Amino acid sequence: MKNEVYKYAFSHADDGMFVHDGDLNILDINPAAEKITGYSGCDIIGKQCSLIFRGSLCDHKCDICKDSKNNKKAEFETDISSKDGRRFVVRVSSYSFKTTNGINDYFLVVIKDVTELSKLKEKFIEVSSFHNIVGKNEKMQEIYGLVKRVAETNSTVLIYGETGTGKELIASAIHYSSDRKKNDFVRINCGALPENLLESELFGHAKGAFTGASKDRKGRFQTASGGTIFLDEVGDTSPAFQAKLLRVLQEREIERVGDNRPVKINIRILAATNKNLLNLVKQNKFREDLYFRLSVVTIDLPPLRERQDDIPLLVKHILAELNAKSKNKVKGVVVDVIKLLMAYPWPGNIRELKNAIEHAFVFCKNAFIVKDDLPSYLKSIDVSDPIADDIELSQIPEQERIRKTLHLSRWNIKKAAEKMKMSRTTLWRKMKKLGIN
Repeated sequence: MKNEVYKYAFSHADDGMFVHDGDLNILDINPAAEKITGYSGCDIIGKQCSLIFRGSLCDHKCDICKDSKNNKKAEFETDISSKDGRRFVVRVSSYSFKTTNGINDYFLVVIKDVTELSKLKEKFIEVSSFHNIVGKNEKMQEIYGLVKRVAETNSTVLIYGETGTGKELIASAIHYSSDRKKNDFVRINCGALPENLLESELFGHAKGAFTGASKDRKGRFQTASGGTIFLDEVGDTSPAFQAKLLRVLQEREIERVGDNRPVKINIRILAATNKNLLNLVKQNKFREDLYFRLSVVTIDLPPLRERQDDIPLLVKHILAELNAKSKNKVKGVVVDVIKLLMAYPWPGNIRELKNAIEHAFVFCKNAFIVKDDLPSYLKSIDVSDPIADDIELSQIPEQERIRKTLHLSRWNIKKAAEKMKMSRTTLWRKMKKLGIN
């Protein structure tokens, strides 16, 4: 009776299944696997499973070979080829069966076509990250759309945002999404240069214009010809410089220091500031006519404290960058750390968050960052305030993830299973395995 049930389940399962022996020879394959792979039983029975999992996976590092033989369940995603050469993504699970002598003689491999799901994941990443600007927050999604629209024009753009919110990233995204992307993107921090050097740096100078000017020199405006110039902290400039910048915007020409001959330029100007320029205009500290020239289009970047729902995504992104540059591999952060990070106001915004995560990355001794890995000033944060329930749970260890989801679902197994996109049976099995009750 049992054998009949097993045969029926094997034949009628929606997921692809095949059985191989300890030497990786395929013994049986179900109709679903035939449909997924394009191979019939006649094609594949008696042959090595590498016929299905051919490619980079099929070497001695294969998780099916490695984990199944060690009496471990193997679970992973990989891309495989069908009989006709079509590449697609499958989720693989492998289970070992022991005979009475305790030897793993048979292995059941379950494959599920998750190509469309994989595409959706890629789409989410694309939506959540635009030119390295990370954010699924509603405000950030609006900014993505605005950046795409202004990139199609040559309009001057003024970017507002507190220090560390990513103003330069926005400017860079505009440039590299525009027709000017093959030409230079030139950055200049107006607040970092003395007045006398700022003019020379931007406009260039003629030979003999001042002591040490031994030859003619092009400025950044000429260097950026055909491209884009980004003027950061434009609110820190002097009235004299503002007047010259106004002329550039009006006439699209410059005059080098020590030279009264105008030079035509073909550039797009993007500017940024962390100051309220309208207030500076009222205080006669910033030219009104220049303000209106600069603010043809304005982009207001929200501080990190106004987009807390992006913190889990930002942390994941930062960790991915750190992992790519280091031998250390950190998978994520525990849920208590996520809560703490979301409770902190981040006056230094994304720049401060990056520094904090890098600090934790250096001190992390395990696969997941814990509270003790964080900078000392973060450890005293009060996390008693309620945190948003939509924390990106995928980066939390499985046991914590299940506990958190059950808590959010008030221990309703059906709701928790739906949230985690698994069956109730699977959730019960995982709870039992992990000792969650």
